[in-house]
Amino acid sequence: MPFILRVDTESNCLLVLWSGQFSKEGNISFYQALSKLTATECALPRLHDARKVNFDVPTEEIYKTRRSGSGGKDNIEVVSKLRSAVLVHSDLDFGMMRILSAIYNRPELDVQVFSELEKAKEWVGMNLPGDPFEGMANNNIN
Repeated sequence: MPFILRVDTESNCLLVLWSGQFSKEGNISFYQALSKLTATECALPRLHDARKVNFDVPTEEIYKTRRSGSGGKDNIEVVSKLRSAVLVHSDLDFGMMRILSAIYNRPELDVQVFSELEKAKEWVGMNLPGDPFEGMANNNIN
């Protein structure tokens, strides 16, 4: 599950553009990338674009993915809950992400799932017009 991670200084958010098949390896790579960021960067609100992810996976794979993650540790000192918005394409993906957020249940994260970009941006406090993910596909994929 490839992703592109970018600290957007203009909007003061961490942007994550996901694609491909949902996988344990993609989850591990994401937490490895987070561990390379500064504590300040990790503390930024997160806006994930998962509209190009295939979430069609067996339930047991989801639980394996949970156990293989970061162990619940980001490079972050939590003062209050960190807002993390996940943008999805379909109702099915919306439901799957709600299930995943319940399984992961990370107390330092307040994860909300959205099907509309503007609502997701508003929730994380991004007040800039347009699609912040536009042009990210041309960057390196982790």
